[in-house]
Amino acid sequence: MFDRQRTLRNVVQCTGRGRAHAAVVRVTFKPAPANHGVVFVRVDLHPTARVPASLAAVAGGSFSTSLSHAGVTVAGVSPVLAACAGLGLDNLLIELDGPELPMMDGSAAPFVFLLEAAGVVRQAVPRCYLRVAKPVRLQEGEAWAELRPHPGLHLDYALEFDSPCGERKRRAAAVELSATSFVRDLARARSPLLAPESTDAEGREWLRHKLMSAVGDLSLLGQGLIGAFSGFASGHALHRALLERFLSDPEAWEQVMLAASDEGDSNTDLVNGAEVPELA
Repeated sequence: MFDRQRTLRNVVQCTGRGRAHAAVVRVTFKPAPANHGVVFVRVDLHPTARVPASLAAVAGGSFSTSLSHAGVTVAGVSPVLAACAGLGLDNLLIELDGPELPMMDGSAAPFVFLLEAAGVVRQAVPRCYLRVAKPVRLQEGEAWAELRPHPGLHLDYALEFDSPCGERKRRAAAVELSATSFVRDLARARSPLLAPESTDAEGREWLRHKLMSAVGDLSLLGQGLIGAFSGFASGHALHRALLERFLSDPEAWEQVMLAASDEGDSNTDLVNGAEVPELA
């Protein structure tokens, strides 16, 4: 876990095409000061327009996430949000000259590569976390999602699908999240909807992609999370509804900070005394 906020060391750029738009979009990732948050900037508009990566700015979508603020929309943000959250980046300015982020290969890996190439630095301000104090669950039909207390950040996801021989199968995957486990286990997972060749008979790629997407969804809280997330056949819309219910219940969460260390991010104690174990 990270005791202080983090941003990029250097500026880095990439180009690519979005899923819905044919035009090539240039994206520039820039460092930002403490308490800035992750903010997208549409530089193709005059004047330029800022769109924060926050739960309040979510514009809907079950397959992918779009953000909207003051009538300006940025689409296809899920892989970028997952990459930022997976690497523990709190403050970032993301400039793009179009309405949609590049799809790349449908995973977070290309963005992880860019952000790691730019370098990550600690900032002087402590990082705030929301710790889950009691279980919160939301269900729509057979799909459900849940947050519950846990000393670190745990994610698990399950789905059911029909095998090629017509047999109904249930598969699940779980991860104790850290920057290391995110890069190693989740970042490269592509959506079978975007890359059918990535589909495997056991659904492993789809499960990892769902966990990757959940990392991005949880980042919309605007703070780190200490707790466990579980989902079954759930998507972006249900995850956002779960987060809204979680925040609306003051008994479901408490805000904490890690005690700052001059030796770098480590397994430090919470200010209120509860220990947080290593996640990887």
